Amino acid sequence: MRLKTYLIILFISLCFFACNEEEKQYTSIIFEEEFEEDSLRVYYYDLLSQKQISIPKTDSKSSKNEIRFDLESETYAYFEYQDSTFIIYLEPGFQLRHTFLTNSLEKPQNEAEQYHHELRNVQRMFFDNEKPYFFQLSFDDFKKRQNLYINNHQKLQREIENPKISELVNGFFETKMAVHKLNYTLGNYDVYSEPNEEILWLLDNEDFEISNLQFERNNLEGNFVVQMYIDAIVYPELSRQGISDSSTKNNLPQAIELIKKSNINQNMKEWLIAQSIYMKIYFLGLDSVNISALENFQSEYDQSNFSRALTELKAETETLNPGSIIPNLNAQKQDSTIVSLHDLKGKLIYLDVWATWCAPCIEQMPYSKKLEEQFKDRNVEFVYLSVDRDKEKWENFIEDKALGGTQLKASDINVVYEDLKLFGVPRYLLIDENSRIIDAYAPRPSDEEIYNLIAQNLQ
Repeated sequence: MRLKTYLIILFISLCFFACNEEEKQYTSIIFEEEFEEDSLRVYYYDLLSQKQISIPKTDSKSSKNEIRFDLESETYAYFEYQDSTFIIYLEPGFQLRHTFLTNSLEKPQNEAEQYHHELRNVQRMFFDNEKPYFFQLSFDDFKKRQNLYINNHQKLQREIENPKISELVNGFFETKMAVHKLNYTLGNYDVYSEPNEEILWLLDNEDFEISNLQFERNNLEGNFVVQMYIDAIVYPELSRQGISDSSTKNNLPQAIELIKKSNINQNMKEWLIAQSIYMKIYFLGLDSVNISALENFQSEYDQSNFSRALTELKAETETLNPGSIIPNLNAQKQDSTIVSLHDLKGKLIYLDVWATWCAPCIEQMPYSKKLEEQFKDRNVEFVYLSVDRDKEKWENFIEDKALGGTQLKASDINVVYEDLKLFGVPRYLLIDENSRIIDAYAPRPSDEEIYNLIAQNLQ
């Protein structure tokens, strides 16, 4: 009797696990022709760090022409195959044909493909009406263009029968509209001056409000909205309140307070605050203000999806804390001799990371010459590390501008960006005689504070 009972329980258990295995919903892409699996990538971007996150493939498949992905939740993603890249929307259980993904003339055969079909219609609507480019339009013509998009979208929406697809497409459309408005505003107006009627219309229009936008599902367009919202609304408002946004003054607490008081929904507030903290750490490093803001955020939003990216950035940035050894980057001189930053021991080093194509870098060059002159007889070396790819252009620029100091060109630009946590150039670092970091986010040459900082560390 016991054996019989045991066998029954074992049979039920096996059925349970077998059924669960079958119930697992894989997201799959089916190729109707020969395909190269190594040429396929499906990924999304982390909403704060913008790092590519690959969606893992599984070994499970129903046919040799199928690739399955273990997708945990719905997401926008990039489908990259050979030389083509497409924005797609995925949910667990979706099945998409490769021919449908790459051929807009194909007709959808299931709900998953219907999602993609409608998103393509929205994207095509914007692409087909981009002449002339919206930056080149007058304000009145830009408003007409926006109304055209709205009318076309409403026409598309009337043809969608599935409410969930309609909701998704509407959020996607609203986000693209927000990107257009904020882009146009930042490209055509001085948002730091008192806002006129045109700016007010662009930044607060009843046709679609920022608070109603969709900010989930790894929507990269939504990330653009958040960054531009900070640039077009948050910091200009702080400036009008007399709180500057210079690199030497961290106004993060005031920015966070302004975001909390703003008339936007909680999801966007969370994202805006996280993005503000992330960008300040990226640009200014881990000072007490940024660390405090990060800790407060993780306490207040203890379940936030953004915590992981912020924690990772903190860990990465700690490698550039004062007292840490500067990464031993390799570079070449004009005579092609290879040197490393650690080869330059014995002097205080003011490191200028720049490029010939970088206008702010070039604007600082006259100030750099004055700084060099001020400390020409002291134990300090001015090192200019270029992230140019074109060696000849770099050499010609040095000669044309009669640049002084120690001129170096990075051996591996990607390594420089990764090791120094560069968001862009210029970037300035002060390093002591033993290759230890004094300030990885040092003031630029035009800032009087750099004179004091160098003098203090020469004593």
